[in-house]
Amino acid sequence: MDVRKPISVGARIGFAVIDQIKERLQGVDFPIELALPHRYRDWQEAAARFDQMLELLTLARVAVPTIHATQAPISSSDFPTWGAQTIQIAERLGAEAITVHPNRHKKDRSDHQFEALRHLKKLQHETNVFLAVETFGGKDRVLRPEEMIEQDVPMTLDVAHIGENKRILDIIDRHWHRIPVVHLSARARNYWGKQPNAPLSQEGRTEHHLPLDPFCIEVVRKLVGLGWSGAIVLEYLPHYHYRLRPDLKIVEEALRRDVAPEELPLPCDVYRGEAKMFGHNTPPPEEAAR
Repeated sequence: MDVRKPISVGARIGFAVIDQIKERLQGVDFPIELALPHRYRDWQEAAARFDQMLELLTLARVAVPTIHATQAPISSSDFPTWGAQTIQIAERLGAEAITVHPNRHKKDRSDHQFEALRHLKKLQHETNVFLAVETFGGKDRVLRPEEMIEQDVPMTLDVAHIGENKRILDIIDRHWHRIPVVHLSARARNYWGKQPNAPLSQEGRTEHHLPLDPFCIEVVRKLVGLGWSGAIVLEYLPHYHYRLRPDLKIVEEALRRDVAPEELPLPCDVYRGEAKMFGHNTPPPEEAAR
């Protein structure tokens, strides 16, 4: 089962409770990865009103090529239940892939991996929607990227989660035909620690899900060169959502012309911590200041 569909370029947009759906999807004019409630207890509350949730999502009339499932363990006995519900949403909205998370287990990791693979196989047998496991760098995940390759598991390649560019390119070379989704964003060590008034606790830490950097464009160009097709999803921290539309155009241009932009704008942290300025409809800081 290979990935064979046109490349879509979109961004992650989600909700935590059903009452946010209309507001969060208002004005969306680009394809999205629909992020279902992040916390499992929030998902359970939304699932208790499943028909209403499905109706609101359908009425939004937004292009949804991919779905980001709740972050619950895929090795748990609950996975077949919430996984089947997520598949139902994907099939209703026309999504072609669902991203799920490999949970952490330091002890008995192989046993949990066996259960995760068993659940994935069973659910995948019941649908044509790809169940793609997201990549993380930690060794305690029930499925590491290289194990996904060995087990021929569909993969959501998250560029920001893996700390080595060479490793990312190697994963693409070995598994590109089984990658239906690419989460595209940058990472930078000590990025936040270098910002004005940043807390000292951030010194030395790596920040993930920053706006595009040159390596992101290198990933796009490599995928194009391999003949890949699937969904590219910009997954940014919420205070960078003002960059979604211009960065979508940059990616589309890189796909169209197979060239890197001459210059990428640096991230601006002016909206960090300002929840009222989060969202895809937020103007760039230079426009907001006028």
